[in-house]
Amino acid sequence: SNCVFENIPEYLLKFRLDDDFFRRRRGWKHARSIYILRHRVRKMLLYGWDAELYALLYGIIKLLPKSLLCLIYKKIR
Repeated sequence: SNCVFENIPEYLLKFRLDDDFFRRRRGWKHARSIYILRHRVRKMLLYGWDAELYALLYGIIKLLPKSLLCLIYKKIR
């Protein structure tokens, strides 16, 4: 299937980053669930191995210390 995805130029959701945000969105349990979800989607949509690598790297990022995660989120957003 030839799917095309694009980012839209505006934010549709606003949320506040509280003190527990980074603690909740990191760790082995979260990293594993992120990887499993992305792995299943990759297989379902027949994406290539580059998507599998992205899923793995995204999971690994969730294992980083809170201070590094905070920097990454601030840089991306």
